[in-house]
Amino acid sequence: LKEEFEQCLTDGVPDSSKQARSLIKFESILHSVCMISGESNGTGFLVKLTQSGEIAFMSAGHCFKKSHDFSKYTLTFGNIGGDSDGKYAIKKCTLDELGPFKGSIGYNGTRQFFPGNYRCKGESGEDYCLLVLSGMTLEDTRIEPLNVENLLECGHGDYLNYQPHEVVTIFGHPGQDEGTHRPLRVCWGKEKRSKNGILEYKMDTLPGNSGSPIIARVSKCLSCKLAEMKKEKRKVDCKRCQAYKVKAIHVREVEEGKINGGQMLLNMKEWIPKRS
Repeated sequence: LKEEFEQCLTDGVPDSSKQARSLIKFESILHSVCMISGESNGTGFLVKLTQSGEIAFMSAGHCFKKSHDFSKYTLTFGNIGGDSDGKYAIKKCTLDELGPFKGSIGYNGTRQFFPGNYRCKGESGEDYCLLVLSGMTLEDTRIEPLNVENLLECGHGDYLNYQPHEVVTIFGHPGQDEGTHRPLRVCWGKEKRSKNGILEYKMDTLPGNSGSPIIARVSKCLSCKLAEMKKEKRKVDCKRCQAYKVKAIHVREVEEGKINGGQMLLNMKEWIPKRS
């Protein structure tokens, strides 16, 4: 097992130091991941949708099962100590203050769309929150003082599929039973399988981790994979390869003390309403 894990860590590591910028900066975690408190406790995050250039707020759908009144949820970004008052956080706001949104919350077989607040049938077992910040411009101050350039990026295409034995990492604010402090914590594990839109992985998590970003490592494009098989020199800074992007949203424990599950992002296009 040790040798297998070490192989995972070395497979796909960029050949050039020029690709070091693909590694996650701690600043990106602080500017992206937030502690959710108020109507429920959990974790959320801001992410750049690389294909559209938009910014979205993501979390687990069940974090909002009590209410869709976004003013009841307080977000604190860069809250390393996890203080309930967010005194030392980089940014403190309500979810409502990041709006208006276009997107949906899916939970228990139902999707609730915004704007319009209308419902339709969703996939069984879906558990997500995807709210795109509508009308973002260069002059927009909604996410200040967070830096857009430091936000996590969302993967796309094959990167979002299950990759056998790949290493994944989550950052979040677990420990909802610890009182008023839920420090920002990190944990890693390995992908085990995928089933019905849920990515399963072996990882230690706690209540409060729900909504945390699942970040994968390197997914090489076909041409780079072929070049590697032929032992040819890979292209430096290949734009089609993806590394250290958001792959899923942590949502549940699948097997007690053993396997956890994350909502895969394969249906994101369906989660954003075509009508406004």
